[in-house]
Amino acid sequence: MHSKHAYKLVTAFFIILATILLFLAYQHKSLTMEEAISSQLELNEIYYNQMYDNFKKLAQNVNSLIINDKDTIAIFKEAIDADEQKKAEIRDKLYNHLSKNYLYLQSIGFRQLHFHLPDNRSFLRMHKPTKFGDDLSDIRYTIKMVNQKLEPVEGFEEGRVVNGFRFVYPIFDEQHKHIGSAEASISSKGFIDGIESAYKSSVYFIIKKSVADSKLWQEEIAEHYTNSLTCKNFYIEKKDDYKQQQESLKRLEILNTEIETKLKENKKFAVHTTDDKLISFLPIRNIKDNEVVAYFVIHTKNKTIQNAITVYWMSTLAILVLLTTILYLIHKEYFYRKSIEQLNSDLSKRVDDDIQLMRKKDQQMLLNSRLAQMGELISMIAHQWRQPLASIAATTIDMKVKLDLDTYNLKEIPEGSECRDYFNQSLDAINARIKNLTTTVDDFRNFYKPHKELTLISITQPIRQAVNIVGSSFSPQRISITETYHSFESLLLHSNEVVHVILNILKNSQDNFKEKRTPNPHIHIQTYEENENYLCIEICDNGGGIHKDVIDKVYDPYFSTKDEKNGSGLGLYMSKVIIEEHHKGTLRVKNSDEGLCTIITFKKTPNTLSNTEEIQ
Repeated sequence: MHSKHAYKLVTAFFIILATILLFLAYQHKSLTMEEAISSQLELNEIYYNQMYDNFKKLAQNVNSLIINDKDTIAIFKEAIDADEQKKAEIRDKLYNHLSKNYLYLQSIGFRQLHFHLPDNRSFLRMHKPTKFGDDLSDIRYTIKMVNQKLEPVEGFEEGRVVNGFRFVYPIFDEQHKHIGSAEASISSKGFIDGIESAYKSSVYFIIKKSVADSKLWQEEIAEHYTNSLTCKNFYIEKKDDYKQQQESLKRLEILNTEIETKLKENKKFAVHTTDDKLISFLPIRNIKDNEVVAYFVIHTKNKTIQNAITVYWMSTLAILVLLTTILYLIHKEYFYRKSIEQLNSDLSKRVDDDIQLMRKKDQQMLLNSRLAQMGELISMIAHQWRQPLASIAATTIDMKVKLDLDTYNLKEIPEGSECRDYFNQSLDAINARIKNLTTTVDDFRNFYKPHKELTLISITQPIRQAVNIVGSSFSPQRISITETYHSFESLLLHSNEVVHVILNILKNSQDNFKEKRTPNPHIHIQTYEENENYLCIEICDNGGGIHKDVIDKVYDPYFSTKDEKNGSGLGLYMSKVIIEEHHKGTLRVKNSDEGLCTIITFKKTPNTLSNTEEIQ
């Protein structure tokens, strides 16, 4: 580097290298944010669907226990052939009969309990008893369809008074004669309160002005809606904290153009604000023509995005500092090249120091891989918990409804017995779900419990623990796992480390299935004795295998067959270290007819116990 030309070339090289690194850092941030947004949208949809399913079950109970109550039917059918004066008396009688139940329904999120005559005229709105007699044929598609087809209809629809998620049912008398219809509806506020209470997020509801203006009475628009600050063609439903609501939405004005553009696409989307909030827009489609007419707007604080931005700026700063330092050193070297000889004398020591530093970095990368797998396990556990928790919630709500509505007459022997059987079955179902949750927690705790010493365990134990952990994440991809155990012998193992290795192998197969879009993905795990001195675990998949030119490199550090954003190249390298250095075994891979097989071999020790039966 004694010439001016060489100095310029090196300077240009490091500037280009820094530019590439900055671009890669930006790409990493963008990909991380995209994945966080996608995950948050998926999670919000799960919240919404769970809430909808819970309300649907409640509405079915309302139809069975309140609308189709024999006294309710007896009162309502009198209105079919009655004159207006008689209808008024029947309306008052029906209102008084249902008022107690309606108060309860309001307390659990229902907005409307509405009865309609066969000609689609409103007979009784429990939420607006003074508003009746109007023909809903052209306003309420659901009512018209139920009275025509005599089948239940459900979904979102704007009404005369307020929007609602409608559950509309035909009504028949004891001779199965059609006498009208009734609906149990939940307003958007019911969903908002439920989601905010359960998931600690701020939620708003916006609806197209054209939809509201064409159906709502004008006084109801003024009462329930105001113009949206960010979406000019939408109304936003007023909340109790109206002032705070407006302040929150005012921060989105800078994103008006982006939001308006995405709203026109009629799809779910999310935007990111400058204060690190993720604003998700979930589309709501009407029943009649399945068009998007409204959105739930959910504000959440997303730590993944916060961390991605923080890491990006720290990386950018580090790269710029490093570049400045390098350019300074090059400049200094160019003008003070006489000091090269002294620097060369110290080169050997500096190289050794750099090697030590690289080894420390390798150790840190191994630790980071472990932490990354912890994140994946937490995600799996959250996925496993979601369904049991939803089932428990639905069961307890159903039990509470039956209690509050006095479903069973405990003084009658048959109903008392039926009540006991119902509650015993419901409690057994809850206990089963709780046991499921407890098992999940135990799997996670056992996996991360520190074990410094070797433990004598069955060779099948770490396999089962790993399969239990990945089960929830494999189900959505329809990945099946079969296990065949030809040996149940016990070995002295670091159990958690072996589980870690098996998880790495299973996760690699999962990623390969996803990347290659493998139809009917399958993994087969078996144990067997290679001879009297060795025990083997063999894990084979049908993912197509690895090209023969690179199969010998799969255990090299930093080598990966995945694309850049999905692979660090440390998983199998770390697995090989665990098996061969910590357990004095071997780890190898080979291609099969269908895919890739990984074979883990352990040498038996004098302490190995031979079990004649499977260890449970």
